Amino acid sequence: MKFNESLISKIKTIIWSLSAGIIVSFFFSTNFLAWATSFNPGGSALFISPLVCGLILGVVTWELEAIYTILAAMVMTVTATVGVMLTLISPMLFGVAGLLDVYYIFVAQNVMI
Repeated sequence: MKFNESLISKIKTIIWSLSAGIIVSFFFSTNFLAWATSFNPGGSALFISPLVCGLILGVVTWELEAIYTILAAMVMTVTATVGVMLTLISPMLFGVAGLLDVYYIFVAQNVMI
């Protein structure tokens, strides 16, 4: 019985880490591409969303060992970074970016932020 509870809590941690990474990448991407979207949450969401997702991740993993919290934070960070990268590179991948040389500079500047 304890094994099932432990497995369920670990799966819950992985699911929350992935969903939190998607949430963070959504807010970063909408702020980077504010000129192309009708929904712009503003700059405050850019700073608040990672903090709130990290806080809830800490609440979800408080019963687990510290290594699981660290791994969950890494999964959240990698998921958010990949989501932002895919969003910024997608116009180039789909062939709708007008000036490719200028677009590479735009992507590099926003990824560094």
